[in-house]
Amino acid sequence: MAGAFYAEDLRCSVCLHIFTEPVTLSCGHSFCRSCITAVPSAQCPQCRALLPAAGELEHLVTNHILKSLAEKAKERPLQRSGPGQEKLLCPEHDEKLKLFCVTDQQLACIICRDGEAHDGHKFKPIREAAASLRRDLDLGLSNMASQIEEIQNLKDAQSQARSTAKDLCGNLQSQIHRQFETLHQHLRKREEQIRVELKTKEETTVQKMNHSLSSMDTALAQCREQRDSWQQLLQVTDPEMFLRRWSEEQSNTASKDLFKRWSEGLSVVQSPLFQGPFQSHLQFFMWKELLQVVEPRPDLLKLRDDNSSLTVSEDKRSFHFAPQSWRQPPLSGMNYGHRFGNNLPENKKNLLVGVNRQRSHSPQVGMLGGGLFGQAVVNVPQTFPLFSTNEFSNGQHYWEVEVGQRSFWCVGVTNHFLKFENQKYFSCKRDKSVEVSLRGVLRRVGVYLDCSSPGLSFYDAESMKQIVSVDCTGLVFPVSAYFNIQQREPDKNPIIICRY
Repeated sequence: MAGAFYAEDLRCSVCLHIFTEPVTLSCGHSFCRSCITAVPSAQCPQCRALLPAAGELEHLVTNHILKSLAEKAKERPLQRSGPGQEKLLCPEHDEKLKLFCVTDQQLACIICRDGEAHDGHKFKPIREAAASLRRDLDLGLSNMASQIEEIQNLKDAQSQARSTAKDLCGNLQSQIHRQFETLHQHLRKREEQIRVELKTKEETTVQKMNHSLSSMDTALAQCREQRDSWQQLLQVTDPEMFLRRWSEEQSNTASKDLFKRWSEGLSVVQSPLFQGPFQSHLQFFMWKELLQVVEPRPDLLKLRDDNSSLTVSEDKRSFHFAPQSWRQPPLSGMNYGHRFGNNLPENKKNLLVGVNRQRSHSPQVGMLGGGLFGQAVVNVPQTFPLFSTNEFSNGQHYWEVEVGQRSFWCVGVTNHFLKFENQKYFSCKRDKSVEVSLRGVLRRVGVYLDCSSPGLSFYDAESMKQIVSVDCTGLVFPVSAYFNIQQREPDKNPIIICRY
């Protein structure tokens, strides 16, 4: 019985068979004499300790105790029933192993089937169980190949993303260094602070990517190890030996791993977008901190003068609401009656007056119905868009707008802008708007446009803190600076484009 129980301890780690003429090395590990002399390396296969010289290996003394135990282990569990055929015996009952316990994934004899340990378990004949398991293993190997390919692709993508992140960060640091040279000694300290910040981002990003690659390497190694183990198992042609090996070498949950998704939980950590003012207008943004050092070079916008309801200053830098007088006064109810017929009943005349009131866009007070129906005050707020004469097609641009204390305004570029309405701020593009959380009230708005991204960022120009960044993918160039105000009555509270 001992041979059956301890057969695994009597196996050579090189040939994986029970020892044949075992010898023991100085490190304490034992191998078949023929196996250790054929090892190409000069190190112990198990602990990597240095082996004796080739001549000394051949004269190692045979370990007779191991040899005796190995011979008993070879004789006890196997009894020959015919030429070239071996029947496995149950180590507990000395009965032939004719069944396979599907529940425990191991060979069993008839007595085992009726025992308490296998109560309620499902059994199959050996050949049927082996055939079914072979089919599952074949499918599992096919699935494993696709899993390995998927993980390898993820690893390659991750490596590429890591290289891109390092290159991007390196290029950005070089660009920052060149720009900081123009600031000389006054900004050396600030330069170092920003470089350390970027370096920290790089290290954090690369650390996450290294962790992701390590997880992928682990999953890849496990997949390959499992694949190699199953491939070796499938080389066993005898059904009984096949199931025996399966029972000895696999855990009870191994069958659940046949179609396990090894790539689950793995994903490529993408490179963060190192964008913002430090990438282009570094000198200008640093000037906002050190006004006495850097000479600013903002975009000098000029406003169009094509909206009759707005008055633009002579220098084209500011505008306010001041509509011209209407060319034609609203038609009275009597005029409507004369145009559409004088025989209308009173309820129809009232309807005409209502139409006149709804269609009038004048913000002034008008007389409807020639005094017959009294006065109606038309005070519906209107919006008045305005664009700059400057058009942007490439490069980076920045300008600031002083919005003052207006209750409504829009500032940005064509179809992409920041809006203030009902004491709330909204990031808008085309027909979509998203509310922006902002503490305090904006008095001066900074607009940063990068045509190469394209990206549009808004800043509190007084503190230079970013408010929101708008994705302008699909923006059609060239674009102009965009402004919009809303007013019920004429005012002299201007929107001003700031200059320095």
